[in-house]
Amino acid sequence: MKCRQERLVEMVRKGELSRRQVLGLLGALGVVGTAASFNGTRAFAADQPTFFTWATMDVPEFFPSYTEKHKSPPNFAVFGDQDEALLKVRSGFKPDVVYPQSYTSNRWFEAGLIEPIDISKLSHWHDIFPSLRDISGVKVGADVIWVPVDWGTSSVLVRSDLTKKYDGRDSWAILWDEEYKGRLAALDSMVDAVGAAALKVGVNIHEMGDADLEKVREALVAQRPLLRFYSNDPTTVQQSLTSGEIVAANTWNDSYVALKTAGVPVRYMRPKEGIMAWVGGLSIVKGTPHRDLAHEIIDAYLDPRARAYGMQQFGYASATAGGFGAVDDDTLTKLDLPRDPGAFLSKAVVQGPVRNYAKVQKMFEDVKQGL
Repeated sequence: MKCRQERLVEMVRKGELSRRQVLGLLGALGVVGTAASFNGTRAFAADQPTFFTWATMDVPEFFPSYTEKHKSPPNFAVFGDQDEALLKVRSGFKPDVVYPQSYTSNRWFEAGLIEPIDISKLSHWHDIFPSLRDISGVKVGADVIWVPVDWGTSSVLVRSDLTKKYDGRDSWAILWDEEYKGRLAALDSMVDAVGAAALKVGVNIHEMGDADLEKVREALVAQRPLLRFYSNDPTTVQQSLTSGEIVAANTWNDSYVALKTAGVPVRYMRPKEGIMAWVGGLSIVKGTPHRDLAHEIIDAYLDPRARAYGMQQFGYASATAGGFGAVDDDTLTKLDLPRDPGAFLSKAVVQGPVRNYAKVQKMFEDVKQGL
């Protein structure tokens, strides 16, 4: 098992697999969500803080200034999804820095698990794009509780040669098109699948009342029999698109990059109803004994070298201007990103905290089960 895990890590670092692809593979192996780095090669150092992050993101290259100063990266622990991470810390696991998403940061704060961040200790704070510094989830009142570090998109990936009727018609509606019944797929993710349905029916997913929730539920119920599957395994989705088993799927942008690089005729839509953007960021765990070092970890993660590494090796866009400035034009072309993404981000529907999260999540689970 160890050799298999180390091979996965090596493939990620060479750019052969993305983090989301590895999560699917690790899930199949039953090893996601361990309390230590899954590569099994790094022991915890008692004098170092612990960074709790996605599997495969536990690499020293994300902390250049920290490692240069302390001659060692922080300790690492990994998780497989946001709910697992939150539950683990609630249950007593005590890391020092965690990696919530934009739609979960408020849940971490409301659970009493994270504390305010002193942005005066972050030399790269003002390098974060203003459109990301100001999104919901960054602050509670006047306090910054979560620092955006990277981002990507959630949209519709189509086989361009098999969906000619949608040439020049970018719309979420393709995922409800009866003509493609049984050849469509959706993400098994509440924020993505429900977000897509909300955009289709003109509802704000972040502020749904009962009437709005019913509209979205009806859209999801109508979509369910048209789908070949729900999946969070990018490898399955990519293989199905490559073979033509499915012709359109809600995916993250890394799947588009992977299939385009492989020469598959695909197009990543920018739907007229809006493209979604997910944002990842860092927070400090409440009561950490390493508060100063926790700030250093966040600042190191924002270093242009770290952000460029994240773009080149993982395919996820930097939250900072410095990260974009540190990559070449070929990298941006591969990622289908402009050199200055400010205008793009300002028009995207950035995933944020969802009102009545538990109620919305239950609705989505009920729809999937046919209830």
